[in-house]
Amino acid sequence: MSCIYRPPGAITRAFCDAMADLLDKLMLTGHRLVICGNVNCPGISQVSLDANLLDVLDRYSLTQHVSSATHDGGNLLDIIATPASDAGLITCVNTRAVNFSDHRAVFCRLNSSWTAPTTVRY
Repeated sequence: MSCIYRPPGAITRAFCDAMADLLDKLMLTGHRLVICGNVNCPGISQVSLDANLLDVLDRYSLTQHVSSATHDGGNLLDIIATPASDAGLITCVNTRAVNFSDHRAVFCRLNSSWTAPTTVRY
């Protein structure tokens, strides 16, 4: 899982290149992948991301699972993305207003099994 925060401001080529570099490295690991975070990249509608960021996600065949506004101002600023081939990893995506932020909390179900490590006592 990779969590990303990008401060508000213009979506630059440098940001998109850095995101692509990160995705190159993460994809090479061969592990299952979830990208999440507040990227502050609003698109032209209240429920879309910036076209430059969408282009990066599309180049890596990533599915954006958040489809509703995540900011009180009505913009989609947060992502939860997985490879399209592993889109079933994320379900039940929902947002909920919180009292302490102008962003809505984003919730989802992560459909992955987990085995607890063996406890070792000394």
